[in-house]
Amino acid sequence: MSALIDKLFTKSQADAIRQLWEDKSSRLFIEQEIGKEILNSPDVIKELPLAQLMFIASMSPFASSSDECYTIAEIVYYSRNSILGY
Repeated sequence: MSALIDKLFTKSQADAIRQLWEDKSSRLFIEQEIGKEILNSPDVIKELPLAQLMFIASMSPFASSSDECYTIAEIVYYSRNSILGY
């Protein structure tokens, strides 16, 4: 996740995100903001697809926890890979 944050944000923003990440009550909000940044990024980030899916899932209306978003991301990621034969 750290590498993805470094690609999306400036050093000062990335440091602030890492500091806020320590507070578990703010994680879902941070994940949503990272998801927005992924979707708005002009560059396609090829690394860490599972992490990207998790952050994008956190933006959905059903997202109520980080664990739930990660579970959804895993389902989508591994289902896609089995369908495509990866």
